[in-house]
Amino acid sequence: MNQEKIKLYFDRLGMPYSPDLTPTKELLFSLHFAHVTRVPFENMDILNRIPLDLEEDALFDKIVVRNRGGICFEVNCLFAHLLRKLGYTCIDYAARWIKGVTGNPMRRHRVFQAKLPTGEAYICDVGNGQRCPRYPVPFIPDVNHPQWGEVYNIALDDTLGYVMREYYKEAYGPIYSFTEEFQFDTDFIIPTYFCEHHPLSPVVDYSVISLKTDTGRKTIADHTFRIFDGDRVTETLLQDDKALYTCLDEVFGIRL
Repeated sequence: MNQEKIKLYFDRLGMPYSPDLTPTKELLFSLHFAHVTRVPFENMDILNRIPLDLEEDALFDKIVVRNRGGICFEVNCLFAHLLRKLGYTCIDYAARWIKGVTGNPMRRHRVFQAKLPTGEAYICDVGNGQRCPRYPVPFIPDVNHPQWGEVYNIALDDTLGYVMREYYKEAYGPIYSFTEEFQFDTDFIIPTYFCEHHPLSPVVDYSVISLKTDTGRKTIADHTFRIFDGDRVTETLLQDDKALYTCLDEVFGIRL
């Protein structure tokens, strides 16, 4: 990713770019927030049977050039590549998705650690279609991290390792877990294939689109469009595929 591409990536995120930028906490937080509010979680290529390509050039073309989003294995991969070019040290982790899962959770989520030159480490995830942090969460176990009216922490578990949790409805609930085993990009090919093809995949049967806002998020689940604004939810039924594609374009900037 050269300077021209980095500039285009910043344009995609609606942020000013200068070659003199240094890897600070403030820049990391700004980029993370811009990513989750401008690049949607979306599975339209999976529904249209277009194979996902995890190579950097292919991801850049899809997400930056063609103004698309993607699932976690796409957007977190490309975001980590950007941060490395900006001077951050990034380590990719294969996470077990726990939220809403009964039984044994599997590793079907991608997150990563971003470390500043000062040594401060943060867990980043811009590929999560549900309630999740808008800012990176400091990689410090058992400490609460409030942000945007929500609270997150990373708990330690003897079996699962580190567990990202959210405080919701007066209780902490797990989102995903991970261990510090380093992952190569190639390690994510199989779980990506699972998400594309397996009948138990949560993104294989119907459209799943999500984009964070300052106060909530905008989502499509199948043909239902919802706006979450604090505790208030408005819901609109998209009557047919034409209405779905219009919403994708006008609300999420996705043109297929």
